Amino acid sequence: MYDGGLYTSLAAPLSGLTAGALIAGSFSSTRFDPTNSSDYGGFIRAVDRLPDRAAFYALYDGDGDGTITPDELAARLVYDSPAGNPHGAINYERLVQTELGSQDTRSDGLSFFVQDTFSVTRNLSFNLGVRTERFAHVATDGTNIFTFDWRFAPRLSVSYDPPGDGRQRISAFYGKYYDPIRNNLTNFAGTLTGSVREEQVYGRPARLDRAPVQGQLVVLLGQRLPDRRQLALELGHARQPDVPGVRPQPADPRRAGRGVRVRRHHAALALARGGRLAREPAYGIVDVRLLYNYRVAGARVELFADIFNLFDNQDATRNQDLQASAGGIAFGDGIRFTPPRQLFLGARLSF
Repeated sequence: MYDGGLYTSLAAPLSGLTAGALIAGSFSSTRFDPTNSSDYGGFIRAVDRLPDRAAFYALYDGDGDGTITPDELAARLVYDSPAGNPHGAINYERLVQTELGSQDTRSDGLSFFVQDTFSVTRNLSFNLGVRTERFAHVATDGTNIFTFDWRFAPRLSVSYDPPGDGRQRISAFYGKYYDPIRNNLTNFAGTLTGSVREEQVYGRPARLDRAPVQGQLVVLLGQRLPDRRQLALELGHARQPDVPGVRPQPADPRRAGRGVRVRRHHAALALARGGRLAREPAYGIVDVRLLYNYRVAGARVELFADIFNLFDNQDATRNQDLQASAGGIAFGDGIRFTPPRQLFLGARLSF
């Protein structure tokens, strides 16, 4: 039976996704972020009010120090239950109004303004004024949230008619203004009573008995040349953890070391509204660095050449994950691509 709540759900293939994996992936909607201070704080405050608070801490406090950290929550909160979901999908977040009542906030302002215009000579006149105001912001229960001090805002203008015949004018103006705090901020800080709308996260503790595997293989070929010079070539292959819902981040070619670096990125999953699933593409890039260094008169000279994307693969690195598409790109088609082949020559002198 539908409870009137506003559901944000995950597609069935994403069952078992952790809160940390979800915020690290390229999803079209992220409703709960355990690393966000507001989301994390709201979760902890709700748990602390529960009669079975100790049971929650036993499940999510990984090191047993009496505190559930954002990292512990991100690793241990798992989304895998479709129970009660009106769409039969995996429960993620529900927004539901649990109480209904009056929510009247207000701001009370008091302002005074004085202004005068006078002429010093026939062709020189001044306009002087000053405004002062004070604002108090009141919460829904009638208590004062904050009252700003009196602020004074002077205004000055001068007008000069050089020939004095009213046909020409040179004028200048100076003024100071204060922009009062908007009432939507009063609502945010002062809603202490009235309607209550809860943001509820559905999850369970994760089993942390298997860690993701990652590995790296590097082969270094070096040749020492006469006069302490050397030539180096490095080949490497890195494998990132295959975590559902996480798209591995491509390495920054500007940080590449010397040699050849091969980067392979595994396919990951991204969620689109309506339950359709977009698969992030796998792609590979080969970067090459040739390095030659030698010493001259106590200084070290390095000459290098970098070739990024040696084979000029124009592969997609991200696909369109919006079901309705955007910018003329259909759902599932590529929207970001690897940069074309680039060549850089450089030299470095160290002494």
